[in-house]
Amino acid sequence: MRRDGFALIVPPGRVTEPLGTYISVTPLPLQDEVLPVMNGQIHGSWREDTSTVGVQGPWIGDEQATPLVMHTANDGVRMSVGTGAAVSVVDGLPTATAAQTSLSPTVYGDSICEQALGDGYAKGFSLACIPGLSDAAVTEEWRRAAIERGTGARSTLTERPSCGAAILNPRSGASAVSLGKLPWGVRCVPETPADKMTWSFVNDAHGSVGLATVDVLYKYNVHGGTFDAPRVSGLAGNDLLKNLILRQLQDAGVKVLGPEQTLSVAKAVNSGETYADISVDFEATAAWRGIVELLDTLGGKAWDEFRKDLPLEAQSAISSCAGAGLNAAGVECVKNLVLLVAGYAEQKTFSFSTSARGFFASVKRIVFPLKVGEWITTFVVAMGSASSGGDGVLLRYNKPAPPVKGPGGGNAPQSYIARDPSSERAVLVDGSSVKDIPNGGIFLCLAASRFVYDIGELDVLDVRPSGDATCHGFGDAWDFTPKASGGNTPNNVILRERPEDATSGVIASWLINSRGRIQTIPNGGTYLCLAHANPVIWNVPYAKVNAWRPVGTAPASCGPR
Repeated sequence: MRRDGFALIVPPGRVTEPLGTYISVTPLPLQDEVLPVMNGQIHGSWREDTSTVGVQGPWIGDEQATPLVMHTANDGVRMSVGTGAAVSVVDGLPTATAAQTSLSPTVYGDSICEQALGDGYAKGFSLACIPGLSDAAVTEEWRRAAIERGTGARSTLTERPSCGAAILNPRSGASAVSLGKLPWGVRCVPETPADKMTWSFVNDAHGSVGLATVDVLYKYNVHGGTFDAPRVSGLAGNDLLKNLILRQLQDAGVKVLGPEQTLSVAKAVNSGETYADISVDFEATAAWRGIVELLDTLGGKAWDEFRKDLPLEAQSAISSCAGAGLNAAGVECVKNLVLLVAGYAEQKTFSFSTSARGFFASVKRIVFPLKVGEWITTFVVAMGSASSGGDGVLLRYNKPAPPVKGPGGGNAPQSYIARDPSSERAVLVDGSSVKDIPNGGIFLCLAASRFVYDIGELDVLDVRPSGDATCHGFGDAWDFTPKASGGNTPNNVILRERPEDATSGVIASWLINSRGRIQTIPNGGTYLCLAHANPVIWNVPYAKVNAWRPVGTAPASCGPR
């Protein structure tokens, strides 16, 4: 049946009413003053949801557009696009034809996806630009896209090494090194060391799923030692609106490394150990991809017109989305922004053609029912257990320390503990072997019979550990009694109090000087200075300190090193 450019086509075998039935086609008012709408009905029983009927309506598109036929079913808005909707000339008029398994008011819209470079419309990655879709549920396609993009994000992660071997500053003799393992998809670019050393971490984890680029976002936290304020630079591609949103998010304090962006960390010489913790941010990655999908549906030209015409409203909309964050609330905000801008554009009769206005009116219809929370959850599940390949690196930039020696300048012990006081990281050195000390319990076990060298600049702290140390002794355990009195504690060492004996939580320390006298170490600066020349005996009971003889007459002091 045909009426005023609309038609309902019912093939044989669709109607199940025994006595037959009739059909009707009713033109309805334009949707948003631009999209043709009809109500086609089969008045009687038919094979609804199991077989198809054809719907036809006027097509308002031009040579750059393709039809997008939509209606509402039990599972929400359904659409036909690409090869699922055909254009032909019927009775001398351009007509869009699509198949449907149910009937409700049908809207004939446009999808603008493959135009000349720089047109500013949809990028070809959105729901409106799927190459072929026949009467498919919009929300189901949204979920399918989330699965595809999440799986693609996981597959694009490629393992990266850390920042490589130590780099020497030939002028100062300082050495810059990174230890640990970078997450997959992050590349390290160390600069040539000078007064400061800068490490740059580049997010280049992206690949293609069909025509769509899938990016991975990382969360980062820089802490420990002293360093310049970390800088994030670079653009997330060449899309102004996406970069504006990402930059606003970062300005709002969201610590995220976006696609093609670089995190730079700079440290001065002897500034302690700094950790750059970097790991895949699954929720932010899902949110960002959802934002990209929505913005690609809208395209850039409408936003440009909106921003020029209503700059305060545009700034307010972007700021509110940045405040929401890279989460479901942020994606929901961008969804509302797309609806706002699309609604603005489809009213601009002087700025956009009828076909383009039809496209923006169509965008409103397919974006509105999208379930943002479902996108986030589905995307994260699809990423699965994508390994981050590590959680960051340890950064050091130090001048060489004096070689390790025994008390009073003697030979270095065969086995000892090297510790960085700024981070409290410690390693066990056994001959040429360097192993990480994984926890405090093993540290105390090893320190019960070994010297601790509490010097952050030690070269052995720049060596990548070959594994984790286990608890085992090395000779006799310390008895905290002077050698002169028959014990095994020598001169020229520091005694460090065990925590349970500390007064008000402050752990004290004492120097056993070259004459065997015990001297109080008055503060942390003096301790660090003395520790460069004197190994430390750890976890000393205060009763042993109080019983030490002879006692010095003044606190210990330390001159320039």
